[in-house]
Amino acid sequence: MRLKLLAQIPNGPSVVHEIRSTHCVVGREGCDIVIESKFCSKRHLMLYDNREGELIMRDLGSTNGTRLSLTYGEPIEEAVLTEGSKFFIGNVEMTVIAFEAGPGIGDTAGYRYFIPHREEETITRC
Repeated sequence: MRLKLLAQIPNGPSVVHEIRSTHCVVGREGCDIVIESKFCSKRHLMLYDNREGELIMRDLGSTNGTRLSLTYGEPIEEAVLTEGSKFFIGNVEMTVIAFEAGPGIGDTAGYRYFIPHREEETITRC
């Protein structure tokens, strides 16, 4: 997949992250996208494209959860995101700027989709 995310930190910088891979992990330490926030878990969430070409965001059991709104709503486990979708890790707003399903860097023929195991089938559509 090819993905551009805008991370907006209150009273801080806005950063655009570009990912070209089958999936990407967002977290506080040692992840593809590092968010330096006390509300972010070490491995907070994963973004990947499924076989239908959708961008899936899955919380990885984070302590503070992932929300689709800063001010209300329960944390979500999984959501289908599109260009323009927003989600929040604590007070950090993440916006999907661009998304294209398909192979990442180094992938050629025989692209394999990364589909993590899930116990429940609850998916929030954005």
